[in-house]
Amino acid sequence: MPPAAVPGYAYPPGYAYPPGGVRRPGPVGPGGAPLAEFWQRLVAYIIDGLIVGAALLIPTFLLFGLVFVPYIASLEPGTAPNPVHFVLLYVLLFAIIVPLNLIASYVYFVRMCHRGGQTIGKRVMKIRVIRAGDGGPIDLRSAKRRWLVQHVSAIVAPYFSWADGLWLLWDQPYRQCLHDKCAETVVVQVAA
Repeated sequence: MPPAAVPGYAYPPGYAYPPGGVRRPGPVGPGGAPLAEFWQRLVAYIIDGLIVGAALLIPTFLLFGLVFVPYIASLEPGTAPNPVHFVLLYVLLFAIIVPLNLIASYVYFVRMCHRGGQTIGKRVMKIRVIRAGDGGPIDLRSAKRRWLVQHVSAIVAPYFSWADGLWLLWDQPYRQCLHDKCAETVVVQVAA
């Protein structure tokens, strides 16, 4: 005959599982700070993109007003614009706007990340870029490498930016994007 079951002992006061069961701690960065989640990085990137895009609206409208409006106004009534001239004007605008975009993104992303590890979007989402080796602040060289891989390569190979951004979904142990791997950086959550 099996022995009788021993009644269970009660937990000591103040000792119990948290509500909802046992929670595993999330992955942490080199300094012990929790790693940034995918959604935090995505929202920060959207905010930063809106800021850089808004800053580029003024020069874009000025260029459009200085180039296209006089061209359209110079046409005789009832005549269609010459397609070759129209394409050349478009190429001229593109040749001016792309370098402006690169300059604006460089100033915004490189200088701000080098200064404090955060852009405005990262500050809003309470995340920061740190060195993967020791958890210290990133240097200017690392900030430049991040920018080159993330922004300049997207101009050369547009679909690369998708692979770059989604890489953190399966990367272990630090959830790094490709631009993080190249610059040897990690994005962590900032304590509130």
